[in-house]
Amino acid sequence: ERALCACHSLTAITFPDKIEIIKKDMCECCFKLQQVTFPTNLKAIEDYAFYCTDLIDINLPEGVKTIGERAFSSHSLQHIHLPDSIEELGKAFLVDCHNLKEITIPRKITVLKELSFEHDIKLECVTLPNSLKSIEKNAFKDCSSLKNIKIPEGCKVHNKAFFRTQVK
Repeated sequence: ERALCACHSLTAITFPDKIEIIKKDMCECCFKLQQVTFPTNLKAIEDYAFYCTDLIDINLPEGVKTIGERAFSSHSLQHIHLPDSIEELGKAFLVDCHNLKEITIPRKITVLKELSFEHDIKLECVTLPNSLKSIEKNAFKDCSSLKNIKIPEGCKVHNKAFFRTQVK
């Protein structure tokens, strides 16, 4: 935990392939971190692992199963690839990503938790899987560019799931 936390000069990191879990707070507040090469054997990214970084592009390998609470937060993030192996996304897993315009949610996800995409102000296109059963309160809070979204049949949309968006 916290191995590289607040390492303000870190701009890039390559994790060895033998690593299966990126621990809690690993690179939290590494404000200049723009590039991460993830290990091919990665199974989980714990809470706050890359919170308050400057990541531009995230390409997670197939095999990742869980992403923790507030795992990613980067004002510069423009693209993220979430592999279909992901089974759980933590609360507020992708917040304050002001330049992210689109995302595809993996097919095994059944719940989008509270504040999942809070303040992702340029988010315009979200592709949801048919497996989705619930979109929790404030999941898309302050995604002010989001206008339309196709909700899978049978999916429960909780009160204020699209608070301060353009979704009707």
